[in-house]
Amino acid sequence: MPPKSKRPFKVPGCKVMKGLSRNDKVIKKTREVCTMHEYMYLLSIENCTNTFLFGLRSHLRGSDNRSVLVYGNNKLQQVALGKGPKNELKEGVSRILKQLKFEKALLFTDLSDTQKGPEIF
Repeated sequence: MPPKSKRPFKVPGCKVMKGLSRNDKVIKKTREVCTMHEYMYLLSIENCTNTFLFGLRSHLRGSDNRSVLVYGNNKLQQVALGKGPKNELKEGVSRILKQLKFEKALLFTDLSDTQKGPEIF
């Protein structure tokens, strides 16, 4: 058997990219969630694990609390909800999106502060 440096190997013909269809799905889902819910909260997440997010999402999906947590893809969320006041999906969303950087998540819910909305944190 020849040494590793002399062995033949396959060279890929092209680089596989994620494509725009994935981005379009994320944008469409974010817009749907925003139009379905009345309130939107910006959450700062530090040192979180997947198990924490999984537990949080399962708690939010409960029968009495229909809320959605959108985490990740900050730029796509900004595009979906409108970057400026001219093209924002709902009034005042662009002010929140300016702060959407680094480890932040959006919580969409129909519960206000007085109805014990973000008390689970």
